[in-house]
Amino acid sequence: MRYDKWTHEKAISPVLLIKMITVMEAMDEKKKKPIVVHGTHGIRRTAVFVITSLLMKQISETHHMSILKAAIAVRRRRYGVLRFLEDYRLILQSALCYAKQCDLIKNEKIFMDAIDVGELLRVNL
Repeated sequence: MRYDKWTHEKAISPVLLIKMITVMEAMDEKKKKPIVVHGTHGIRRTAVFVITSLLMKQISETHHMSILKAAIAVRRRRYGVLRFLEDYRLILQSALCYAKQCDLIKNEKIFMDAIDVGELLRVNL
């Protein structure tokens, strides 16, 4: 799978990121082989992809998530990931959208308030 429209200047949408990860997971039917994720311009987008994928798996399997634990797990293997607030915001919004998609967030106002917090973080920088 290749996606080259996600640039430093134009981030991917949480919905599209979830869709890409879902397609990637579907391609690995037996879930026995490791998946290699490679970025062409450093580690930022690769880390966002991998951490979001880990969170989606946590949400699916346990109905809970820990962005910090997922980031630490990735950072043990690759130093310097998740250093920018913008990346954290995208991961948080993607995880929230996925939890809503899994019908784990039923209150629309709570969902919108949580998504808005991520937007406020971006605006106030």
